[in-house]
Amino acid sequence: MLKHYSHDGSTEIVCNKTDNSTKFILYLDGDAYSAPAILISDGETQKLYYSHRDYLGSIVMLTDENGNIAERRHFDP
Repeated sequence: MLKHYSHDGSTEIVCNKTDNSTKFILYLDGDAYSAPAILISDGETQKLYYSHRDYLGSIVMLTDENGNIAERRHFDP
């Protein structure tokens, strides 16, 4: 797997050599740590996700554009 990043951190390109696929990740209005929304595309389809944070600013959940939970994250103290 090979990853390329834009100079400002708003774009990530992931090239998977195993299945010869490429994924484009756009961090909307920020970078991987601060963006409120993430757009993921394989060049044909796009998916939009929204990040939800706890009181410390850590991402604890991602939801899709319909409000369905796509991912949950838990952190141990």
